[in-house]
Amino acid sequence: MAAIDLYLTYFHDRKADLATTLEQFAEEHRLQEQGVPDSSHIDQLHPDEKENGGAERIISIGFTRGSYKQANKKKKNRGRLYETFVKIRQDRYSNSGNAWKVWDSGLILARWVYTNHALFAGKTVHEVGSGCGLAGIVAAAFCEAATMSDYKDEIVENIERNVALNVDQDTGMSDCESAAPAVLLPRRPALRNLDWQSVAADPTLLTDADRVDIVIGSDLVYGLHLADWLPIVIDRLLKPDGYFFAVMPKNRWGITEFVKNLEALGFNCTVGSTPDNLSDDFAKKSCWDLFICSRMFVVPAIVDFGAKAVNDNGVLDMTDHFTEQADWDMFRDLYKKKTHSQPRDC
Repeated sequence: MAAIDLYLTYFHDRKADLATTLEQFAEEHRLQEQGVPDSSHIDQLHPDEKENGGAERIISIGFTRGSYKQANKKKKNRGRLYETFVKIRQDRYSNSGNAWKVWDSGLILARWVYTNHALFAGKTVHEVGSGCGLAGIVAAAFCEAATMSDYKDEIVENIERNVALNVDQDTGMSDCESAAPAVLLPRRPALRNLDWQSVAADPTLLTDADRVDIVIGSDLVYGLHLADWLPIVIDRLLKPDGYFFAVMPKNRWGITEFVKNLEALGFNCTVGSTPDNLSDDFAKKSCWDLFICSRMFVVPAIVDFGAKAVNDNGVLDMTDHFTEQADWDMFRDLYKKKTHSQPRDC
């Protein structure tokens, strides 16, 4: 409740005495600081926000180099195989549009980056269309320097909040969470507003100083206009020997044109299904494609542990790493909709 809301509630609506109104104001401010949505705004939420219950809420997302399906197979296992986790504050649809939440493609890309973190060691990375910034934050934990961008100031402001959640030493972790350490970034990624349409109209807006070794992104193309703009952005951002990695849903409108436009700029692209183990805890099969594009013909060595993955010691560790049940509940509610009690098809 903002100050103007306090004023209108007391002096205009006269729904409560001043002491009660002030008490309500203090309580809602406390909950907002904890990332809990303002109950007075629930009815105004976008339908997707209501379904997921995640608007303006901080969630913990766990990562493992093993199998997510195995990690979440039984109630007693849930979260116990996570090696680390990232805290993400989801925004409001009315504030950030489609970038308000962590979508499946963003989650899969972040998992892929975590599994293939050796590709990012010593590299400079730019996540375009960052949204909530999950994949960019994971990449920033392993790379030399990272940049995260999106087209809208409000989106970039939320990315900044999420970076802070994973940079500051005081993350508000409980004793249970501390067993699976949070990703504490060695340095803050650079954040910027990047409008692809503007770059497409004037490519000189991106200079050689902006070039990086790796560009990543998820859910980047969902229309022909983006298929025209994004290849120019990638071409201006990547070094001559750089790589573009992305995850997007299969058969998304504009993807064929996007690949053709990249190839017209001299890129070679390999497109194939994402490894099943990156989504087998919430989907029966992969419904997403992994894009690997570069100006070279060499495809980098990537890791695919498959559905029966194990950790570095060759076993599924049931005791060393775990998070609180509450974290799993938020994770489950976000990525498994109530209408899908069983893993869903594409």
